[in-house]
Amino acid sequence: MRAPFVAFLSAFFFAAGGLAQETPAPDAPEKTHVIAAAEDHWWSWIEEHDKLVVAAGTIVIAAFTVVLAVATYLLWKAGEKHSRRELRAWIFITKAGVHGFVAGHRPSASVEITNMGKSPALDLDIRMTFETFDWPRTVFTHRPAVGGLSKASLGAGGSVDSHGEISEPLEAGTAAEVQCGKKAVFVFGEITYRDVFDYERRTNFRFYFRGNGSAHSPNLLLTPAEQGNEAA
Repeated sequence: MRAPFVAFLSAFFFAAGGLAQETPAPDAPEKTHVIAAAEDHWWSWIEEHDKLVVAAGTIVIAAFTVVLAVATYLLWKAGEKHSRRELRAWIFITKAGVHGFVAGHRPSASVEITNMGKSPALDLDIRMTFETFDWPRTVFTHRPAVGGLSKASLGAGGSVDSHGEISEPLEAGTAAEVQCGKKAVFVFGEITYRDVFDYERRTNFRFYFRGNGSAHSPNLLLTPAEQGNEAA
């Protein structure tokens, strides 16, 4: 029994010794030497080309400064544009009507001008035309103004009325054609003003009344047209 056991132990230790001899030793010292040599080479190159390195760094810093300045300017302009849009005056026609639309009389038109912005509208001026035209109508030409304001100011949230009369007494035939829908009453025009940021602004408006064949009141409430109402 002893002989086989001794032979087994001898074979085991022989094999273990062989594996130990075959396993290579760590090469850490060699790698450390390579890294150190690379670092020395890098620093040597920097010292030899120090002016080039400084110039390259200066160019990078200058480019970054320019990009930062442009980004800051664009951000400021965007904020300024947003502020102008949010805080400026916005002029709209909130109501339009015709009074005394009776044959033989001179009807008058009125519009309610409202500042729906957050700052005053300065040098407010309105040009308004009041006429009857065949229906439908697509071309609108201003005639001599029948009324309006002249270089007025309108505070934020404020309203003011503008009035004007038709140039001649209303004919019975025209009144009948409006009632049956062959003609329509139009009140249209433009409003110009200046906001607190010193920008010139303009609002176009167009309102109308067209009968449906039944009798109507002499006082007409006008409806905004599908086109011709823009604010800029």
